[in-house]
Amino acid sequence: MKSKFMKKYTTEIFIKKAIEVHGNNCCYGKVNYINANTKITITCLVDDHGDFTQTPGNHLFGQSCPKCGYDKIGDIKRHNTEEFIRKAMLIHGDRYGYENSNYLGAHIKVILDCYIHGPFEQTPAAHLRSQGCVKCQYEFLSNYFVSNTQEFITKAIKIHGNKFDYSKSVYINAYTNIIIICPIHGEFEQKPDNHLQSKGCSKCSLEEFIINHPTRLTQEEFIIRAKQIHGDKFDYSKVVYINGWTKIIIVCPIHGDFLQTPNDHLQGSGCPICKSSKGELAILEILKKHGIKFTRQYQIPEIAHNLYYDFYLPDYNLLIEFHGIQHYEYVSFFHDDDDED
Repeated sequence: MKSKFMKKYTTEIFIKKAIEVHGNNCCYGKVNYINANTKITITCLVDDHGDFTQTPGNHLFGQSCPKCGYDKIGDIKRHNTEEFIRKAMLIHGDRYGYENSNYLGAHIKVILDCYIHGPFEQTPAAHLRSQGCVKCQYEFLSNYFVSNTQEFITKAIKIHGNKFDYSKSVYINAYTNIIIICPIHGEFEQKPDNHLQSKGCSKCSLEEFIINHPTRLTQEEFIIRAKQIHGDKFDYSKVVYINGWTKIIIVCPIHGDFLQTPNDHLQGSGCPICKSSKGELAILEILKKHGIKFTRQYQIPEIAHNLYYDFYLPDYNLLIEFHGIQHYEYVSFFHDDDDED
């Protein structure tokens, strides 16, 4: 009699605790509790899932209907795949197709579709580090790495046509200057790597710029236009205007003096510190605290054309580039803001 009473009482307690854990997701009408390790029959209330067996101990630790578990895993996989595709498209845009991608983990390869070369496999981790189609990469690099003078000339003519004379060009490597002859301005030296990135005669470029920007502003006209764009946000009392691409001193009421070209300022650029990320500001404070000399938005001459690094430490010959949200969302790095301390 005592054993029967305890069995009934224990079954009731189990059901009460099970409902506290799982709510009303299961029916316990078929439960016959013996002990924590003897399986019981539980009924899942989700359509078509029905009865399943499980130990009371596991059930009270959160386990439930195995079919519901499979459905949940499927939902998680679908969510992870969708999240991977979202992040990948922020980095690569619509360059690749992800219809056949099934995300199982950062280091388990997925199928990606290159619209030029077809399907290929790559780990999600690598793809989210900006890696893509290897065949596309080989084709891209082939435009910049050549083995001899004739190959360089062939590629240069494809880019520049017959504009330049390469009779004095002797190719050594991508970063050793060669002699190129402009039919208008004569000989000039340039790195093969830069020339194959569509750079040409600097004098021709300057003349073209002057032709396309015929109006030379006076200092007063520049300040008027700047205030039309930026209002009274900046102080222009230190401006000495020479031309549109010679940097001037502009005063930010919060962060003080900074250097910027008039052209960039009239295109909407302002104080580089005001628009800095939290990470950049933290680095800035550390450098100032320790008295380390630095240049902000530093450009490597002739190598990193239009590419600026967050900080350059001349005493250490060191570049610092803070990588923040731009690895996951599009942020433009191509600007000419500069600030020196």
